[in-house]
Amino acid sequence: MLTVYTGPMFSGKTEALIRAVKRTRYSEQPTQVFVPASDTRNGVGVVRSHAGLDLESLGISAWSVDPADAVSLADRVRPGTKVVAVDEAQFFDASLIENIRTLLRRDLRIYVAGLDCDYRGEPFGPMPQILALADEVFKLTAVCATCNHDQARMTYRRSAETSQVLLGSEDVYAPMCRCCYNNATRKR
Repeated sequence: MLTVYTGPMFSGKTEALIRAVKRTRYSEQPTQVFVPASDTRNGVGVVRSHAGLDLESLGISAWSVDPADAVSLADRVRPGTKVVAVDEAQFFDASLIENIRTLLRRDLRIYVAGLDCDYRGEPFGPMPQILALADEVFKLTAVCATCNHDQARMTYRRSAETSQVLLGSEDVYAPMCRCCYNNATRKR
């Protein structure tokens, strides 16, 4: 079974993934967590939410995977593992999709967290295909940084940088409702 947590920045995707992994630990299901090696905001192989929750406090270290070569991900799942979690899935290339299919054929429980859209509102990385494979999707929202509406679905980039991938936090990104996002992008 594949469960996906998606939404804009600051919507609690990683937090939801951590809660799911925490529950698997309580039920004593062997679990492995994978993160893109390029995401070093919290250190290499660390899964930490913006709210400060992390997997290290549960005694779980994440495996870092080269996002341009996720082929190795399925090969790194140890025998006996029942649950696999992948954080920041949008940073992986398309090979993540085949890895997930491979793991689903092994009857593993899979949790994936990632942005569905980038700061331009465009589909991000392999997430559209992962969402299509999902048995269950939780589309999370955040509080709009402009009007405080609790249904922010967009990620606004405060920087003028135009590359799709730019690692950052509140200093670079803000969650916005569609109305505030449209107003902010028109002003640019």
